[in-house]
Amino acid sequence: MIENFPPLVSIIVTSYNYEQFLPRAIDSAINQSYDHTEIIVVDDGSTDSSPNIIKSYKNNIIPILKDNGGQSSAINAAFRVSKGDIICFLDSDDTFLPQKVLQVVDVFQRNLDIGWCFHPLQYIDYKNNFLCYYPPAPQNSHNEIDWRHQIISQAKHPNWGPPTSGICLRRSLLQSILPLPEAVTQSPDTCLRVMALASEKGFFLNLPLSTMRIHGNNARYKASPQIKLEQASWMRQKSPRLRKCANKNFSYGLCNFWKPGSADLNLEKLIDDYLSQSSVLENLEIKFRAAFHYFSHK
Repeated sequence: MIENFPPLVSIIVTSYNYEQFLPRAIDSAINQSYDHTEIIVVDDGSTDSSPNIIKSYKNNIIPILKDNGGQSSAINAAFRVSKGDIICFLDSDDTFLPQKVLQVVDVFQRNLDIGWCFHPLQYIDYKNNFLCYYPPAPQNSHNEIDWRHQIISQAKHPNWGPPTSGICLRRSLLQSILPLPEAVTQSPDTCLRVMALASEKGFFLNLPLSTMRIHGNNARYKASPQIKLEQASWMRQKSPRLRKCANKNFSYGLCNFWKPGSADLNLEKLIDDYLSQSSVLENLEIKFRAAFHYFSHK
């Protein structure tokens, strides 16, 4: 529950070598119609002019300049210095609409029992041409969403949710999720979404309150075996309630690991460690599911 009024909102901006986009992102955070914010900008070891851009904002932001460690490590670092009751994330090649934070605060104030608020993004191309809105509202959704039972008990995790710049979390929820696994240098938004959906009920605000610029460096990618395996391992360690869901995701990573050209000694150790901490029945289920997907997609 948010006790402070007006609640302080922490906007966490993470950046790596995005000097051409960074000023727009920071400016969009500063120019919010809601004033009670703190803006934390993390540079993750950029080799371009990003650190100088961040320094030029002086007291308008809270700067963190760190060695390169990936976006997960940048989020972890930002949260350690944050004080907000609500946390909003902003990738440095994205922007917030001016009313974004005000709309999100209103949702949390009107729904005191939710832990998260997601909203769609407006996708644009490099020349600011509109492409689409993403994600769509989930079927049978009436704004409030509670998928905890199907995720925890049935291991049915919907492949749904916004990228980082559409994720807003109550501080208490994010505190229970962090630290993110820093070995998973890509797609920390997946970890945030999974844990948020599995931990508390939330709200889908069907308004495109952020823009996401699609360019060559941020195209959606197919998750590698390493990412799938590491995320599943972290998920099971972080929350025993998600053991079934973690095992299911691990089997997908194992399936991709078996494919030609995917062998990796580091992954073999990760797989051995994971399976050694699983029961005989769990091992059978994981390997059977991995084999099923492997042969059904050959």
